[in-house]
Amino acid sequence: MVCAETARSRARHGSYQMTETTRRVHVTREGEIVVQRVGIPRPAAGEALLELESAGICGSDLHAVRGRHPFLALPFNPGHEVVGRVRQTRSGLVGEGSRVVIEPTLPCGRCKMCRTGRENICPYRGFFGSNQPQGGMADFMTVRADRLHVVSPDLPAGGRGDDRAARHPGPRHTAGGRGRGEDGRGARCGINRPRDVDRGSRGRSRSHRRHRCR
Repeated sequence: MVCAETARSRARHGSYQMTETTRRVHVTREGEIVVQRVGIPRPAAGEALLELESAGICGSDLHAVRGRHPFLALPFNPGHEVVGRVRQTRSGLVGEGSRVVIEPTLPCGRCKMCRTGRENICPYRGFFGSNQPQGGMADFMTVRADRLHVVSPDLPAGGRGDDRAARHPGPRHTAGGRGRGEDGRGARCGINRPRDVDRGSRGRSRSHRRHRCR
């Protein structure tokens, strides 16, 4: 979803002017989607205010709208695949005017997983655009600055990652697995090596081996 008609700010006399309200998509109940107009949120300490450029529609959004998501209850404010501009910030992690994407997981930062660099499996994590007060399908929204990643102004908002991935033979491997226990020991891992990759096709991968992680 690209906002073609945002409550977009305009540059006047060299300064940035911003409206006082924002539109946002809100799913009220199964199959019912409305566009609300609400006040623009103010960033808290450690947060940034973003102006939306583009938002992707994820399969999880569609499942939730249809009432088929396993843990996302209605109503909710969708949108977690977002690119936008930082308009205000209360954090030194990102500067105003930066073009950014959102990393939608919201780890607690305090548990054992977070303290050991495995915040992606934080048992207390939230997820932007699901169980949070705000979603990315809006003109403006606030988000934790530590979940923002600066991207090039030249990167098309509509680009797909698989279209931009490397498509040539080389020593690249992907590994994935599932473990038992907090330390991940006893995990079963699969390792794939891309084969037969060319510009006209997405890589076909062949599983080479499966082993137990130590």
